[in-house]
Amino acid sequence: AAELHDNLSPLLSTIKLYADLLQKSSCSKENSVEIIQTINDLANLSIATAKEISINITPSILEDFGLADAIKEFCSYINNTKSIKITVNTQKYSLSKSKITESILYQSVKELINNTIKHSNAKNISLELKNDNEQIILYYKDDGIGFDIEDKLLSGGGLGLKNIVNKVRSIGGTTDFYSSTNQGMVFIIIVKQWYYEHC
Repeated sequence: AAELHDNLSPLLSTIKLYADLLQKSSCSKENSVEIIQTINDLANLSIATAKEISINITPSILEDFGLADAIKEFCSYINNTKSIKITVNTQKYSLSKSKITESILYQSVKELINNTIKHSNAKNISLELKNDNEQIILYYKDDGIGFDIEDKLLSGGGLGLKNIVNKVRSIGGTTDFYSSTNQGMVFIIIVKQWYYEHC
């Protein structure tokens, strides 16, 4: 259930964004053709992702391009909808051998974006991925309506956030997040070098 929630749901949410664009009367015929092609591409990616989940392997996009490029490609699909602006900075990230760690970080990014789109009414997301000799750091921020974290978790909500926390913990990482009403959300993931060198 967590794999479906983290991996497939963000792709389907993105398809919905493009479908909503088609419903707008201001959408030209030329733009409609491009949107339909993008929906087709995302549908194919969703099918491939579903297959990957079923056999529990690392997403093929990570195998082909690595974490930084995989994140940028996914975010480009979102940016093309014009529904939200995502700024991605991966210039200080240089790892490519940490398959399990990269898979979980990629899943986490997609889940965070999915949560922002569905719940926050944010206009902007900023995302930074970097590493040094000691750790990988993923910094995520949106400018949405925010929420009371303690209330959300105690009320049984926040399934996506709980999934991220548990997955990051499984690779020896830590998470920290902040949010408050009308102040957006910040989510930070840190994975120490001693772990990701063996993953």
